[in-house]
Amino acid sequence: MYLDTMKTLLLAEPFEPFEIRLTNGDSHQVDDPWNVAIGKNAVTILFSNSKGTAWCAPNQIVSIEKIAGAEPRPNGRAPRRR
Repeated sequence: MYLDTMKTLLLAEPFEPFEIRLTNGDSHQVDDPWNVAIGKNAVTILFSNSKGTAWCAPNQIVSIEKIAGAEPRPNGRAPRRR
């Protein structure tokens, strides 16, 4: 369920930064849609400030929420042609 929500947020135009909250109390901010990889059994987040990476299993995600006050911006993906 949360993976579909995350995919929708990552593809949104404009992109709005969001936060992933986990069962252990950790939270990770996603400020660039290109810094997230979603797999069947894992989500990997690359931090923009080069602090490293974080990963979690989809069943560890408790919530995904947009970051209040964050600036929407283009997601950097080319528009789809019809």
